[in-house]
Amino acid sequence: MARERGAEFVVVVLPRSYQYSARECPQNWEKDMYVTLGPHALEAFRWFDEISPQVDFPIVSLLETFQQNQEFPTCLDDDPHWNATGHKVAAEAVLQALLPLVERRLAR
Repeated sequence: MARERGAEFVVVVLPRSYQYSARECPQNWEKDMYVTLGPHALEAFRWFDEISPQVDFPIVSLLETFQQNQEFPTCLDDDPHWNATGHKVAAEAVLQALLPLVERRLAR
């Protein structure tokens, strides 16, 4: 559908705090629902890595960006949603991932 409209299609996979840090969201109201940095925390990212060669659109994971990020915190203290810093980290990573697509389009 995106191509029919002349648009690029990109999947951006966003990590939750329990997938990249044990320090984030210390008073998380849903902490009993999963294991922080647990053995299965990254399964969704493994699956996207696995299917990436089989699809004809980019899959962009922000996991590594958040794992390597030095700014803290990226989430609220009591809620795993990103705070302003987390949104900034994500926005900068998405921008870097999408810039080549935009530049290719502009070069046409």
